[in-house]
Amino acid sequence: MLLSVCANAQDFDGAFEVMLLMKEAGLKPDCKLYTTLISTCGKCGKVDAMFEVFHEMVNAGVDPNVNTYGALIDGCARAGQVAKAFGVYGIMRSKNVPPDRVVFNALITACGRSGAVDRAFDVLAEMRSEPTSIDPDEFTIGALVKTCIQCGQTFPFHG
Repeated sequence: MLLSVCANAQDFDGAFEVMLLMKEAGLKPDCKLYTTLISTCGKCGKVDAMFEVFHEMVNAGVDPNVNTYGALIDGCARAGQVAKAFGVYGIMRSKNVPPDRVVFNALITACGRSGAVDRAFDVLAEMRSEPTSIDPDEFTIGALVKTCIQCGQTFPFHG
């Protein structure tokens, strides 16, 4: 819970301190704790630290889940590191972790930050073609509209 408080406050140093205290107390971080720390790093623009935590997690034998990959993709998107965002997505798919709406929204946001309108709509098409078709929500549409505006294009208000 304390780690979540640090994450919400974007307190990078505090989050690492909490994790260190937990380890010193003999507690083993689980997927949720690692993911929270990764998310905190991403929100603070600490992409390298985010990947260090991810590698520590994997080396500790903790399997990442869709939320972990989503936090990595979101952190890359926030930092404008589109290639890394899609690289994480590729790893996630290779591990047979099915994406969720949050992952797709983060990828669309990453496309917007790089001016890749066509790629953003490709992500939308992939989102809809998932075996359990994922419908866009207000965040998806908002990210697409913002992408179009940033690139000086109009948003196609159909299907």
